[in-house]
Amino acid sequence: MSEPSFQLPQSVLCDTHVHVFDAARFPFAERRRFTPGYAGVDRLVEHLHHIGAGRVVLVQPSVYGSDHGCLAHALQRLKGRGRGVAVLAPTSTAYEIAGLDALGVRATRINFVVDDNADASAARDAVTQAIRQVPAHWHVQLHVTLGVLRELSDLIRSSSCHFVLDHIGLPPVTPRAAESEEWREVCDLAAAGKLSVKLSAPYLSAADAELLAPMAQSLLQAAPRAVLWGTNWPHTQGTARSAPATPDAIEPFREVDDLAWLARCQGWLETAGLAADTLDANAQRLYEF
Repeated sequence: MSEPSFQLPQSVLCDTHVHVFDAARFPFAERRRFTPGYAGVDRLVEHLHHIGAGRVVLVQPSVYGSDHGCLAHALQRLKGRGRGVAVLAPTSTAYEIAGLDALGVRATRINFVVDDNADASAARDAVTQAIRQVPAHWHVQLHVTLGVLRELSDLIRSSSCHFVLDHIGLPPVTPRAAESEEWREVCDLAAAGKLSVKLSAPYLSAADAELLAPMAQSLLQAAPRAVLWGTNWPHTQGTARSAPATPDAIEPFREVDDLAWLARCQGWLETAGLAADTLDANAQRLYEF
C-alpha cells in the first residue's frame, strides 16, 4: 500500500537546503563522522509549514554516503514539491542517475568540509569526475571553503556545468571580508553565470548573521539571479561543534530561528532594491520546479 503524500503550503517560497534522517527505516552508513537524531519527512513538512515554504530541496547528507534510499523516499512523498541533490559515487551508473533524475534530483554534491579536507588537488579530481557524470540539466553543488573554491575557479569557468556553493562558502567573517580576493572571486563567478550561492546556515560562519550583510549585499548587487535561500534544517552541529564528532552517540540538533533568517534575507533584498520573490524565482529556474 502506498503512503499518502503530504500537503505543503501553496507558496513559491523554496528552502533550498534541508536534510532528512530516518535511521530506523534507512540505516546510516557504518563509516560516518556523527549520528544525527530523527528528522524524517513528516518533521520536514512541519518545518515547511512553519516557515511557509511550498517547495524544498533535499540534500543528501554525509551519514548516508551514496545510498539514496531515504532521499528517494522523501521525494516520492513530496509528490513534485521537492527536488534533490545526490552524492554520486564514481561507480554510479547512467541507469541509477536516470532514476534519481526521474525522482527530481538535479545535482550531485561534493563535500570537502565534513572531513576537514582542504586538499584542492583532490577537490579538482572530484569536480572533474562529477562534471563527467551529471546530465546536462544538473549542476554540481560544492560544500567547500572559499579557499578551495578559489583553487577551483579556473575549472568552474571552463566547464559547461553550473555550480552551487553551499552555506556562503563558510567565510571567515572579518570587517573587510566582502573585499577579500576570495569573496570577489565568488561574486565574479556568480556574475559570469557560472556559480549560484546559497544564503544558508549563517551560524556556521558567524554567531550574529548580520555580520554577513556586507558579503550578501555585494553578492546581490553583482549577481541577483545567482542567489538562493535555505535553512540547513534540521541544523546539525556542522563545523561549529564544541567537541569532536563521534558516531557512538546521537548528536542533538541546533535550535535555530529559521523565520528570523528568512526575514533578514528578505531585508537584504529590500536594501538591494530587488523584488521580494527574487530568491524564489532563482530556485524555480535552477531546480526546474
